[in-house]
Amino acid sequence: MTETENKTTELYSDIYKNVMMGAQAINNLLPKVKNEELKTELTEWLAKYEDFSRIASKELYEFKIDAKEEDIFTKMGAKVGVAMNTMIDSSTSHIAQMLMEGSTMGISDMTKELHEYENTDCAYGALSLAKELIAFEEDNLEKMKKYL
Repeated sequence: MTETENKTTELYSDIYKNVMMGAQAINNLLPKVKNEELKTELTEWLAKYEDFSRIASKELYEFKIDAKEEDIFTKMGAKVGVAMNTMIDSSTSHIAQMLMEGSTMGISDMTKELHEYENTDCAYGALSLAKELIAFEEDNLEKMKKYL
């Protein structure tokens, strides 16, 4: 595999992991959400995360690489964190705050990855998808403000 292909697949892998963590967080939170408008919003987020994951995994498949999620310990830690956080406070405002924190972490991680790869030979499609994901998460942040 060439250096360009390595960089490209690394970025697609990072995108895949990022959106799968977001999707898992939403799946963990949805049963706790009482506000129907917020539930609808999160269902739309979930569909968009699935779009991102489908694109990233398809691109990885082209390179004969399986898309991999975070390890079981990371996933379980996130699930326990959501359970503990919502056990204490499952209000719409608190859930919105949790979602904003998750989106902020996603933006931060993806921006770091983007900066690492944007001045390399990484394929334009991977860079473009990373930028689209960041924009999506920034939009999510704005949407959650009304629930605070």
